[in-house]
Amino acid sequence: MTETRQTFAGLSHWEIVFWYGLIVLSTADFALGAARLVSRYAAGRPLEARGLGARAGRAAA
Repeated sequence: MTETRQTFAGLSHWEIVFWYGLIVLSTADFALGAARLVSRYAAGRPLEARGLGARAGRAAA
């Protein structure tokens, strides 16, 4: 398989480091946001089993 183009052609070393730094920051932001949502979900109200069938029926209709 032949190489079609270089990924960072024409970029200096500091630009490549900056690019990877942005990747780390954006991935960390996503992970923190997902963890925040999971923790909020886990701290929510427990599911009440009473009337579950009726609620499921209304939701399906």
